[in-house]
Order: sequence, then C-alpha cells, then structure tokens
Amino acid sequence: MAPALSQPLLLFCQAILLGMAAALLYDLLRAFRLRLPRLTSALDILYCMAAGLAVFLFMLRRAQGQLRLYLLLGAVGGGVLEAVLALPPRDRAAVHLYYYEDMTTEEIARLLDRSPATVRSQLMRGRDRLRVLLEEG
Repeated sequence: MAPALSQPLLLFCQAILLGMAAALLYDLLRAFRLRLPRLTSALDILYCMAAGLAVFLFMLRRAQGQLRLYLLLGAVGGGVLEAVLALPPRDRAAVHLYYYEDMTTEEIARLLDRSPATVRSQLMRGRDRLRVLLEEG
C-alpha cells in the first residue's frame, strides 16, 4: 500500500516546487518590469508561456500526460506558499499560526507574547500583503 501512495505524494510535492519556481520566476520578471515599463506586456506574455509550458511538460512527463487535480492544486499551493514566505517575519508567523496551525488570535498572542490586537493587525497586514502579491502574480 505504501508504494501506491508514495508516487502521488512525490508528484504532489514536485508540483508544489513547480508552483514555487513559477512564483519566483514571476518575482524575477517583476524586477525587470519595474525597470523597463515598455516591456511589461511582453514580459507578462513570456511568463504565461513559460509557466504554461512548465505545467504542460510536468503533466506530460511526470503524470503520464494526465491532468490530475491534485497536481494543479500543488502547483497553485506552491505559489501561495512562496507568497507567504515573502511576508515579513512577524506577519508571516501570525499568518502561519492562524491559517496553517488553526490557532485563535488569543492563542497566537500568548505564544508570541503579543497582545491579541497586535496579532489581529499583523493578520490584517499579512492578508493585505498576500492579496497584493497574489494579484500581481
């Protein structure tokens, strides 16, 4: 039973890494977009083509040409994970504990030795930054 589960799990982890790589590529292209505003459309097209080609080749080679939902979710999740990792450390800790560890703001406040109001403002700031990062990407 373990080998049957290990292959999809390995593919899912690889899809997460693919999503993170696509998000990092977008961050790299964003630096060029800011310096060369005339090339914004061309860089967006280049990014979409590169990301689409990477997902297509991944599905073709690693998933035997089958479109599997968990692989797409892994790739998107990798992009979101990269955005969370781009948050400042204080906001990232609050977002991680709230959304990934399912802790309340009061529990986070006790754990991080902060007031609940501070945790709520860090969560709000983290969500706002994530929204901006994900809308750009």
